[in-house]
This record gives sequence, structure tokens and C-alpha cells, in this order.
Amino acid sequence: MNLVKQYCSRVSDEDLAVLVDLLPQKVAFDRSSACAILQKDKEVDRWLSQAAGAEDWFIKVDGIGDQAILEMENLYWNGFYSRMSLFPSAKT
Repeated sequence: MNLVKQYCSRVSDEDLAVLVDLLPQKVAFDRSSACAILQKDKEVDRWLSQAAGAEDWFIKVDGIGDQAILEMENLYWNGFYSRMSLFPSAKT
């Protein structure tokens, strides 16, 4: 999970917002769009390719989605919200 935490802390603001939006939905099109983002990071792409099977792969992707949400919440509640501009309805 350390790799997932590191990834979510270094991914671009835009990509983090897309992951937070798409991964919790668990819809095939959303997951494929999210995977296009995930594969841009060679470490994450390699880690996902090592999944033992489909179920393991989905567990890993769900873990990334969960961590992305935590990262977004952490940034919001700690006031580091340059990423907040992506969510104009949220209050700063």
C-alpha cells in the first residue's frame, strides 16, 4: 500500500480529481478511463500487471481509488487545497 500512498500524493491535481470521480463508481467505462491515467505511472502500471488474476487486479484498483479519496480529503481538511479549484462548489 506504500506505493499507492506515494502515487496518490504525487499524481497531478487533475488526475487525482478524475480518479476520485471515476474509481468509486465501479463502472467499466469509468475504470478503463481511470486505468488510462494509472498506466502513465510506470511503477503503478507494473504493480497492477503483477495481479494474480482479475479479482486481485480489481482489489488493487479499488485500493488506489480509496487512497485517492483519502488524499483529496486530507488536502481539503489540512488547507493545502490548490486542488480545490477543481471543485468550485466546495467551500475553502
